Amino acid sequence: MEALTRQLNPAGIRQSVRSDFPSVSEQARQIALGKLRSSGVDVKGDRSDWESSLRVHLYSGGGGFMLTTAGRPAGRNGEGEKGMHRNRFFGKTGRKLPVLHFQEAGTTDRRMRGWTKQSTGRISHPLNVLPATEASIVQLAERLVVQSAENFLSNIN
Repeated sequence: MEALTRQLNPAGIRQSVRSDFPSVSEQARQIALGKLRSSGVDVKGDRSDWESSLRVHLYSGGGGFMLTTAGRPAGRNGEGEKGMHRNRFFGKTGRKLPVLHFQEAGTTDRRMRGWTKQSTGRISHPLNVLPATEASIVQLAERLVVQSAENFLSNIN
C-alpha cells in the first residue's frame, strides 16, 4: 500500500478511490442485508419494506458513502417512500413508521400521558446490524482500493 501511494500523485489517489465507492457501497448494503435476514427478527407482513430501509447514500463530491436505516416518507405526490413499514394493522388504517430504524438502535420504555399510564413498551435488544457490517467492510474497502490503485497505475503506464 505504501509503495502505491508513493507512485501515485494526490489526484490519482483520489480518482482511484472515488471510482470504487459505488461498488463498495453496494457490497456493504448486501452484507448488511445478509445480517438483517439472519438476525431472526419476525416481521408481520411484507419484508421488502424492511429491506428497502437499508439505503446507501453516495456523497456527491466523491468523499464516500453512508449506509443508513432511516426511512423516507412519501412526498406530496405519494411517491418516493423507502423503508416505511405499516406498523399495527394491515390495510389502510395502520400508521407507517421507519420500524427498522427503531429496531436498529433500540428504544426506551415510555409511559403514555393521561389517566391510563399505559406503557408503550421498549426495544431492549437492538439489532446492531450497522456496526457489525462496518467491521467487515473495512477489509473489503482496503482490498478494493489497492486493486483500483494498481489498475490506475497500469492504465497510466
